[in-house]
Formats: sequence, C-alpha cells, structure tokens
Amino acid sequence: MSLRILNFVIRLSSDNDPIMKKYILLLFVFSLAGGLTAESLWLEHESTVETGTVSDFEVVSHNAVVNTGTAPMTVKVTRRIIVDNASFDNAICWQLCYLPTTDTTPDPLVLNPGDTVLNFSGHLYPNGNLGTTTIEYIFYDVDNPSNQWSYEVEYNVFGVGLEENELAVSAPYPNPANDVVRFDIQNAEPATIEVYDMLGKIVAQRTVSAREGEVTLRVQHLQPGLYFCTVRSQNGDAVQTKRLVIQR
Repeated sequence: MSLRILNFVIRLSSDNDPIMKKYILLLFVFSLAGGLTAESLWLEHESTVETGTVSDFEVVSHNAVVNTGTAPMTVKVTRRIIVDNASFDNAICWQLCYLPTTDTTPDPLVLNPGDTVLNFSGHLYPNGNLGTTTIEYIFYDVDNPSNQWSYEVEYNVFGVGLEENELAVSAPYPNPANDVVRFDIQNAEPATIEVYDMLGKIVAQRTVSAREGEVTLRVQHLQPGLYFCTVRSQNGDAVQTKRLVIQR
C-alpha cells in the first residue's frame, strides 16, 4: 500500500472515526513489514573464531544459509578483508571452490523459499606462517544488491615447535613452474613432499630419503593454477606448507 493510497483512504474515512484511521495505519505498517521480509536469509553464524597451526594445510569455516523469505533469491558471496595478513591466502567455496584471487563468487546460487545451503565455506591457507586475519563474507541478492547479510570470521594460526623438528624445506623453485619444480631440503630422517590442489586432493607426491639435499618433482601433468606443497616428517606430521603456481 503506497503513501498516496493511504492518504486517499484516510480522507475517505470520517474525521469522527479515529478507530478506522488507526486500523488503516496498522494495516499499512503490516504491509511494509511484509515487503521487508519477502527477501531474507538466515545465517547459522554471524561471527565466529577459527583456529589452526602453522602445520595445517588449511583452516576452514562453515556456515549454513537458509532462505527464510517468501520469494526466490539469486545469491552471490563476496569477501572483505578486515584485518589483513599478507603471508596468508584465503578462498571462498559457494557450491564451487574458487582461487584465492576471486573476491566475489562468479556463479550465483538460486535459493527458493525454505532452501538450505550447507556448502558455503571460507578457507584460510597459513602457508606455514602464524598470525591472525579477519574476513567478512557478504551474502547478497544479485537482483537487489542492497539486500546483504554478513558473516565475520577471525582466523588465528598458532605456531608449533618447528625448532624441535630436524626438517626444513625451501620454497619451491622456479615458481611459477612449468614441467619441473625443485626444493632444497634439510632432513635427518626420510620425509615426504605432497602437492595439493585447491580442493585438498594430492596431485603429486615424492618420498625424500634422509639428507637428500635437493629434490626434483615433475609437475608437467598439472593444470595451470595455484597449488600447495606440504613437507611431512617420517611420522606423517605436516611441518611446512608452501605455495606453488603452475604456469604455461
């Protein structure tokens, strides 16, 4: 009900009938409330804290999203870095998972009234570094971008006793790599180098004998993109993680 219609109806009512006027005003307020709630999302979390260690490949934050409105919504997610940490990488998964260079999900999801989406996640990649960062994930209606719902995550990455591990590895080189990548490694015991894609799948692996020094890993079968190299000790602990870019 528009203001013009409201004024017209009120003029039609008798000046001696204040109850009718109150009733009409009440209807107008309810009509506005109904319009405001026609499009609405419910997020399981509005804010949260996620913790990990420098040996973790990634730290993940999940959130459930529900369309509690009365109309379908076409929803994208964008991120806003509130507290930055240049040593970290981060990425968004919204049905699909995207590279850390993607700030806004290019592929929207259509949520019908009552639909629940469980496949949103924010991913932080410590890259073997400790520190903290805070990221806000903003869900918005593509057809009406002013309709926004936000979710803030504080990621904390703590250190482990790396000085107690007799194992260290250099950053991969060359980087970006094409067919072959090399590492300089110091290891008193056998170790393993694993290469992961953005989905956390191992796509290349190499066992390193004790005190091998330089390690060569063939990566010609990998598609161009961002990968992560993790060195693991003999007992399977992840000691360091480094970024690797494949480019052709």
